[in-house]
Amino acid sequence: MCIKSTVSAQSTIAMLPVLFTVLINSILYVHVRFYDFPNPANDMVQLVFPAPDPNTECRFVLDDSQGRQVLELPAIQNGIAEFSVNRLPSGLYIGRLIFDDTVIATEKITVVR
Repeated sequence: MCIKSTVSAQSTIAMLPVLFTVLINSILYVHVRFYDFPNPANDMVQLVFPAPDPNTECRFVLDDSQGRQVLELPAIQNGIAEFSVNRLPSGLYIGRLIFDDTVIATEKITVVR
């Protein structure tokens, strides 16, 4: 779930039960999470997440268990992206959703053969 609110001097955001917040381009994203399915995956993976403000650069990076970047999806729009894991070996991967230059969410993605 994502609560999106423009920040102002009269903001009462502190009253919300906040698990994670990030401020980007004067937009406050509260408890941002992305969903990846299927997980475990063996072919295509679809990401679904709250779409950022159109002025926010959004990208997704996938790292292997050694911390090496194995995939990057630049310029994601509309909160939906899809990528193939066909050429990746079985294992555990860490996906990072990045708005501007701030990592706002991470999820484990398992690839099985």
